[in-house]
Amino acid sequence: MYLYAQQQLPFQPGLGELGDGEIDQAIRAAKRQMQIHYDRQRKYAAGAGTTNDGTAARKEIAKYWEWSSELGFLERLKAVYETQAGVPLNYRNYPVTKADPATGAAGKDSPWRRSGKRQVFSEGEANGSFCLGTSRAMAFRTLFGPDKPSNRTILSDLKKKIQAAKAAGDTETEAKLIISRIVSHLHDPGSVKQFNQDLAERYGIKNTIVRSASRAEAFAALKQGAPIIVDLEGGWHWVLVLRSPRGQLWANDPLTGFGGIRKIAASELGARYELIVDAKSAAPITLSQATLYQK
Repeated sequence: MYLYAQQQLPFQPGLGELGDGEIDQAIRAAKRQMQIHYDRQRKYAAGAGTTNDGTAARKEIAKYWEWSSELGFLERLKAVYETQAGVPLNYRNYPVTKADPATGAAGKDSPWRRSGKRQVFSEGEANGSFCLGTSRAMAFRTLFGPDKPSNRTILSDLKKKIQAAKAAGDTETEAKLIISRIVSHLHDPGSVKQFNQDLAERYGIKNTIVRSASRAEAFAALKQGAPIIVDLEGGWHWVLVLRSPRGQLWANDPLTGFGGIRKIAASELGARYELIVDAKSAAPITLSQATLYQK
């Protein structure tokens, strides 16, 4: 009855053996708990049918797998972590605008488009260090695999192509690529719609979009095991947040000065939320469903 647990599963050193951050401590604690419950299961299983009816052993192996799930969650959390780091362009005047060419109007729902006149953008835009873009990339890699491109990889590829297009005088291609770069880190509806147009090519996925969500929707998604992207209280900084199998909220914060991967309280979360969802149903995509969306 207990043959599947009689031989100890090998513990790999994994990602948590080095370092002493909060995530490393949690990984080591999960491994210790797995060992404790495995040893107890072996002890109780040895007496099953003689000194006990096997109930205690079944409870211990259930705890073992509970902590195994927690460990897998924590190691994946660490595997997708990315520090927010800029990939700067070597110029700041871009041939793109949100203004409608006929009316000159621009708003949160307006799409970015090519402009005949170059505009000088902020130094921050040129430097390319974006918390929302980084947090989104970590969310996609959480769902669809750590081998999917990081935000830095995406921005590095765009930089190479943008600067080559500008040098060649190909303004149309330059504008298209600049727009792809800009919408990667903007939350307004017009930009999010354009960001979604790049997802299939960028991540090799299908039928997937990002959408804004209410706080209630975001917390319901967390309970289902889906990642959320959320600003912190104050509204100026975005992080990736997930709920562990044991119910703890964890933030993948791309600013290492804020602790990197850390436990987080619901009270720290702000007012803006994003979810990765099915393009037709708008329902959050969970890790168990992710293979359905791979191209």
